[in-house]
Amino acid sequence: MLKKRFSLLGILLFSGIAVLSCYLIRGNFPESVSESSEPPGETRLDFLTDFSKAVRLARQERKPLLVFFMEPDCIFSQEMLKKTFCDRGIIELSHHFICVQVDISDEANDSLCHEFQVTGSPTIQFISSSGIVLQRLTQLQSAERLERQMQVVLHSIAWRESRDVRLF
Repeated sequence: MLKKRFSLLGILLFSGIAVLSCYLIRGNFPESVSESSEPPGETRLDFLTDFSKAVRLARQERKPLLVFFMEPDCIFSQEMLKKTFCDRGIIELSHHFICVQVDISDEANDSLCHEFQVTGSPTIQFISSSGIVLQRLTQLQSAERLERQMQVVLHSIAWRESRDVRLF
């Protein structure tokens, strides 16, 4: 019994070291924002700033919303704007979303922040075109993490739509 515990502990320890060494070799940790893969001076994700217009557009185009709740004075929000949202993968995936940026320091957006229970920035909400909240991310997000979550959201929408097939 004691031998089994030590062998299991050894396997877990070895796995942890292997994963950590991969991150060290690659130079990026999940918590850090990786350098943008976009060349300097290239484009970044374009956001709408009118939430109502974004909702109408999402319904028309049957695309989910990516709502970026941010504050202009928040260093993490600014880091996401400068790095995460300039990543090529994020920009490519953004074409499947209606992206809207909401300034939570603007009093005009207080009711929107209250509706989505946003208390800090950065916060990202993924919302279906029919208004269902699909996913919520808080804090600084690396491009890799955000890209994974965008893919998860798109797959979950495709799965939901495949279950809604009606014959008549």
